[in-house]
Amino acid sequence: MSKALVPWLTKASRASAVTKSATSPSEQAEKNEHQLSVSGLTSEANQSGSNVGRDQIGNYSVTHNHVTSTQSNIDTFLAKLQAEMESNLQTVELINRLQRFTQVKPYDGAIGLEAKLKVAGREYEFDNALEMKELFVKLLERFSHYASAQEILAYLLARAEYGFNQFVYPEISELRKIEINRIVDERIIAPTVEECSASVLSIDHSVAMGMIYWLADKCHVRWHS
Repeated sequence: MSKALVPWLTKASRASAVTKSATSPSEQAEKNEHQLSVSGLTSEANQSGSNVGRDQIGNYSVTHNHVTSTQSNIDTFLAKLQAEMESNLQTVELINRLQRFTQVKPYDGAIGLEAKLKVAGREYEFDNALEMKELFVKLLERFSHYASAQEILAYLLARAEYGFNQFVYPEISELRKIEINRIVDERIIAPTVEECSASVLSIDHSVAMGMIYWLADKCHVRWHS
């Protein structure tokens, strides 16, 4: 196996590491389209096969869509990944959309996962957060040598960053921690597990949450205002 992509991952592994229900229909449609199209993974979802629900969180509500179409493009990439693994077809190049997330963005003075959690009053999460983050790092180390896996990971990371910064971060000063956690689960964790848990990636809730902690370690998301 080529190790050209491993150094930045290994370095990461050593680190100490809702919108309100008043959202207009057009804004909701644009948001849903973005979630499905980011990183070129647009799928034409069968609307008759979609389940729409709403969760109430405090004075806020979260509208969510579960796309059940079996023809989604992420499934196509998962099938390609399986074929690449069986043929041991690997790449030494890292696509730009994935490379972007490996770069630290120190713009708030709280550098690294531990500092982010401490500033946000979540230092009690650190031990578990570090373990979960390492689970995600191991996923990157294993699958980043496959082109189709890079496409999937770039999509998942982009959706996580977008969902967190657009719908979680703006509510941090308004909601309790448990309410913030529910939004993260609804918008990021649950969809990721639903799409990838039964695949060769085998992403469960711990790995999906590790993705959030990894993004925080790289300063792409934060829990403090």
